Amino acid sequence: MRLRHPFEWLSDIDQKRVFGLLVFFLLVAFGVISWLNAPLETNEAPLGIISLELAGTLARAQEIVLSWRGDGHIYAALSIGFDYLFLVLYSCTIALGCALLAKKLRLRSTAMAVAGVALAWLMLAAGLMDSIENYGLIQILLGTSNNSWPTLVRWLAIPKFIIVILAVGYLLLGLTIITFSKSRKSGQY
Repeated sequence: MRLRHPFEWLSDIDQKRVFGLLVFFLLVAFGVISWLNAPLETNEAPLGIISLELAGTLARAQEIVLSWRGDGHIYAALSIGFDYLFLVLYSCTIALGCALLAKKLRLRSTAMAVAGVALAWLMLAAGLMDSIENYGLIQILLGTSNNSWPTLVRWLAIPKFIIVILAVGYLLLGLTIITFSKSRKSGQY
């Protein structure tokens, strides 16, 4: 049985090239998103925009938004807008990394290969959740009186973060397995 991942349409060499480019652009974008988030870190929002993602209630979301005095609302809007690019970069980079690693691990462990392909698909789902979440954050920033938005945002953010953590954990575990296997074969163990 051949496992199909979301990047099958690219040749093996193109997958590796695209992955390299994605990693570079993701690192740059991560720097930008971190810079945009820094002014949003307040006592009410110690994690910046992430605190708003996890607020869960309209009252808590309003407290967080109110804590962003001065240029804070501009930084929040820029952060949410830039996150539409960032979510494409992180979801595709991690998904492609999982797919490439699954391919390398398939001879060592079918379970690890299946997990990598599943996580590649789940990362794309996480990107979709993040895009809907961003729309909800925009509604909150615009002053919605509907408590459904903060609730929806939270219930999209939590599984998104879980998927990202699982996928990054998979990448770290897979790279450790490959590194350990190579060092054992070369007698360095």
